[in-house]
Amino acid sequence: MIDRAAFYASVRKSLFGGRLSQSQIDGMNDLLEAWEVSGFTDLRWLAYIFGGVYAEVGKRMVPVREGFASTDAGARAAVAKLYASGRISRNYALPVGGVSYYGRGRIQNTHYDNYLKLQNRFGYPFVKQPDLLLESKIDAIVTVRGHAEGIWTGKKLGDYFTPTRADWTNARRIVNGTDRAAEIAGYAKKFYEALFLAEAAAGQKTPPAVPPPPPVTPAPVPVETAPRSLWAWLVNVWRVVIG
Repeated sequence: MIDRAAFYASVRKSLFGGRLSQSQIDGMNDLLEAWEVSGFTDLRWLAYIFGGVYAEVGKRMVPVREGFASTDAGARAAVAKLYASGRISRNYALPVGGVSYYGRGRIQNTHYDNYLKLQNRFGYPFVKQPDLLLESKIDAIVTVRGHAEGIWTGKKLGDYFTPTRADWTNARRIVNGTDRAAEIAGYAKKFYEALFLAEAAAGQKTPPAVPPPPPVTPAPVPVETAPRSLWAWLVNVWRVVIG
């Protein structure tokens, strides 16, 4: 269990310059909720997810369109600019059947094939409605499961974080080769420190006091109305008292 107040207090200072917006908190809450229902327990996994998201969305912690564009047209223009400058080898934002598969979500899912993978895995119609990845709760599930299951590249968190090994740098291969690998590893370690402290804080909390049960009034000792003898009456009372 993660003490969210302790977690946010730590990352606010170490990663967000002392301030967190409500949007950032909401975005991280959605990731935490997706993690909590997943059944996964290794906090290094969650820390690496947070680190990658932090880098991909410029600290926003919510899903975005490529280039942080506010519209579909703006995102297409951002990819066209990358292509024109030679930074990418193909303009993957060109529409396919009227739909453009530029980067969306916290991990910037790109290309038709990846949207189809997500559709087949999660059951949402991402191919026809790629903007579903801009819905925070849906994208949070995709982000957590995608890292754990190796949906994007075949590499997954379990390949880099085991009981005897933690490869924070090469874990970037889960999403995108070694692009910004050392930078993201640094962010992930700071998130791990915060999560570790938050889990410890949750364990130290005193559970709420349980009110004591109401006092029980002893049942009256039954008395024979017509005892056969005084001795028999005393024996009967004694048996009742000692149960």
